[in-house]
Amino acid sequence: MLLGVEAEDLSGFMLKRPGDKVKEGENIAFYSAFFGLMKKQVTSPKDGVIEGVSEITGQVIIRGAPIPVEVDAYLPGTIVEVVPREGAVVQTYGAFIQGIFGIGGETHGEIKVVVADNSDEITPDKITKTARERS
Repeated sequence: MLLGVEAEDLSGFMLKRPGDKVKEGENIAFYSAFFGLMKKQVTSPKDGVIEGVSEITGQVIIRGAPIPVEVDAYLPGTIVEVVPREGAVVQTYGAFIQGIFGIGGETHGEIKVVVADNSDEITPDKITKTARERS
């Protein structure tokens, strides 16, 4: 309600359109009434791109600049492909590994083989001292 116009009329007062870049403090909408005696303007609260203008809610959505995020792979391997602006494809050796939900904090370690075949039973004597140690 910063501009004071109906949501369905908002697009007519927008100075910027979806896809346009905006800078913090830049005018993005302007309203004038009563022969210019009443004026209202709305400025962008941050740098970004106009993502959308809703004629239902009257909201203007501004997507901020992307923030690069580093993600640990948690496995050794070779980067075989770099996906621009997305990440990388890592080639490694592995088997079917399934994670579960837990309450503790995130942790990581080495996956170790303790039996020769998936039909072998894992008994306490097969778990060596090095397999019990945390990485």
